[in-house]
Amino acid sequence: VPKVVDEQNWLRLDIELEKYAFVLLSQVAGQLENEGRNASGSWWDRLLKSFVAAVAQIQPSGIAKDECEVVIREAEAIAPEIADARKAPFVPQRLVATMDRTLRICFRLTTALEAAYAGVPQLGKALRIDSHAVSVFVEAELRASVLFQVSKLAQLGMQQAKVSAGLPLWTAISAGSGVGRCMFLPTLADSWQRTLPPEGAVIFCNEASGDEEVPQLVRGVVVSRDLPVLSHLALRARQLGVVFACTAESQLFEKLRKNVQETKAVKLVVDASGDVRAQVVADSELTVTSGQSSQSSAKPKLGELNLTGKKVLETVSIADQPQIAGSKAASSGKLEKLAQQLGFKAPKGLAIPFGVMKSAVQGSDFQSALKGLESALSKNADVEAAAQAVRAAIDKLSVPNSILSEIQAGLPGAERVAVRSSANSEDLEKVSGAGLHDSVLGVDIKDQSKLQQAILQVWGSMFTLRAVQSRYAAKMPLYDGIAMGVLIQPMVSLSGHAYAFIAFSKDAVAKNDKAVYIEMCIGLGETLASANEPGTPYRLVVQKDPPHEVQIASLGSFSNGLEDLPSGLQHVRVDYSKERLSTDKDYLLQIARDVAKVAIGIEKGYGAAMDMEGVVLERGSGREIHLVQARPIVG
Repeated sequence: VPKVVDEQNWLRLDIELEKYAFVLLSQVAGQLENEGRNASGSWWDRLLKSFVAAVAQIQPSGIAKDECEVVIREAEAIAPEIADARKAPFVPQRLVATMDRTLRICFRLTTALEAAYAGVPQLGKALRIDSHAVSVFVEAELRASVLFQVSKLAQLGMQQAKVSAGLPLWTAISAGSGVGRCMFLPTLADSWQRTLPPEGAVIFCNEASGDEEVPQLVRGVVVSRDLPVLSHLALRARQLGVVFACTAESQLFEKLRKNVQETKAVKLVVDASGDVRAQVVADSELTVTSGQSSQSSAKPKLGELNLTGKKVLETVSIADQPQIAGSKAASSGKLEKLAQQLGFKAPKGLAIPFGVMKSAVQGSDFQSALKGLESALSKNADVEAAAQAVRAAIDKLSVPNSILSEIQAGLPGAERVAVRSSANSEDLEKVSGAGLHDSVLGVDIKDQSKLQQAILQVWGSMFTLRAVQSRYAAKMPLYDGIAMGVLIQPMVSLSGHAYAFIAFSKDAVAKNDKAVYIEMCIGLGETLASANEPGTPYRLVVQKDPPHEVQIASLGSFSNGLEDLPSGLQHVRVDYSKERLSTDKDYLLQIARDVAKVAIGIEKGYGAAMDMEGVVLERGSGREIHLVQARPIVG
């Protein structure tokens, strides 16, 4: 009994300390907010000390303990330099990244609290308490937690750091203006389950994964989270002419949303500079369409198919023959040829031709599941489940043993490989392939069962929801005339420090062909194309003409980096206070120039503006730039 009493007393003390911390932090945040327009050294000192104390207060919750520790270290490393105007804009950009990371912790803890209170509405109903009173209670509990003050301090610090760095408050994914009826949705994916107005829709949503396809009637999108500018979703928005902006600051999002009303006609304007405006307009500004946007009314031409190939081929032998195994595989061969001329490295590639896939992906289970998917699409009924059934049918198939043996023989020195998609339905004139199909990294090439599983996953990724939606939106067939080649490449040895990147040889957002646009992250690059990992990449714009000036648009804030360790692929927590990309400005600028130099060379080699993926590898012997794929910029 005494032990129980002691525990209860400690819990009561903890609750009272939580209340005291909330009141104290609320007072400090209020004072800082009133003084924020003229932030001084003293202002920054008080803000960061309060911020560190507040994060330390929520750390014992255990929900994000390690992440809180890293955020505290980053804030403490930045604190001595944040008020030094000579260190701007780089040091304020570091703080923006740390505060972005903190807001994700707040979102995670808020979600946990909401889950804890999930039973309250039912309890209120049982006790015959008004539902509005119940919702007010839950919201009040959330706003009365120290977590609310942490988010308030983080947003205050982020906004002031952006001012000090001269940064826009919004990320412009696709600049322009669009008019449509306003819709408020939890996620962008929900737009596929709703009947969109024939005049078009401007959607405000809390979440987007970055892999979605944009429905044809969407005219504009505003998302309350940051997204990579080169994610699949971002590329599709620009191709379709959909005006698109995002921000990690919930207050900024809510402020804009209050300017509009659901179902009303709304005009959304997004400038490339990051200025975003939305307002209610007259219905007369709406335009009714037949259901297809003017930007995508023409059906894209599929890549040609040659189904005679039945053996594994070296990609260098099909460098100019995309009809055999897809444009990605053919481009891999061309990169091998260009590598020696331009001073970068390209892994040797092997290709599984279209003919192998078409011969292997057959059978009654597959055909039955395919018909089910066709039916679901025609009725718009549970398409995701039907697509999953097709993938499940493919997973039960097998890859010819001869193909597996040829892969092993073709890469005798490799231990682990990347198994990548190379379909004839991607990288077309109006359809990007970025993030559309699966790539499987770190596959043990000596284990035929794992190799087979990876190939089947890539074949099956023709029927992921995002791939099916992409073909449906572009009016392409579901399967007739569609085939998936497979590109096999040895994993780049990451003994050293790896920075993955996606580079456009022209700045597609600002529509500037005199600059190279780069997004980069710590570790491997799946984070960039898919956007499944919340956070912000390093965003860099490099001018093509000497002296190749570099603009740092943002610094990295992804919490984790995907690393190829001896034990396999692992997500490793990133501490940016120890990452040279975030602590040494000159180092970051030089890497940006080195990547841009390769991107300019690739553009000249292909004779077109190019989208490329690769990794910068820092070894004791020097810097290496590896390219794994390149394709023309779509749209």
